Amino acid sequence: MTFIIYLIVTAAIVFVPYYIGKLANKVIPLTNDWYGYWYIGLMYCFMLSGVVTFIIITSNGVINLIK
Repeated sequence: MTFIIYLIVTAAIVFVPYYIGKLANKVIPLTNDWYGYWYIGLMYCFMLSGVVTFIIITSNGVINLIK
C-alpha cells in the first residue's frame, strides 16, 4: 500500500509540472522539448505555492487585525 502511494506521488511530481509547463508554453512559447516543459511547470508550481503561502499569511494577519 505504501509503495502505491509513493508511486502516485512520484507520478504527480513528474507529470503535474510537465502538463502545467505544456499549457504555459502555449501562452508564451519558450521551449519545444519535454524537459523544458517540465522546468517551466516546476517554476510555475513554486511561484503558485509562494503566492498561496503569501495569501494565507496575510489573510491570517488581516483576521488578527480585525479581531
